Amino acid sequence: EKARMDFLYDTPLQHLLPEIEAKVNVFLAERHPIVCSFDSEKKDLRWWTCGKWKMPCGGTHVRNTSEIGSLQLKRKNIGAGKERIEILLA
Repeated sequence: EKARMDFLYDTPLQHLLPEIEAKVNVFLAERHPIVCSFDSEKKDLRWWTCGKWKMPCGGTHVRNTSEIGSLQLKRKNIGAGKERIEILLA
């Protein structure tokens, strides 16, 4: 339902989130195919390939980006020079 990423960043990231969120949600809605394949060396590792991106499988096996739905990004300040972005399924 949600994930988070932490960044070392001198200024707040809040002003960037609306544009990033909008672009990601447009991309997701476009139904880009996602191919899930096994790693050639580590048989227990799967990869997602979506266009030019390849990433480790997170356990959810979807056929295209629209099955993910839309995302919401939320900023949390966790200290000076540290930013946390929460990614929530909308």
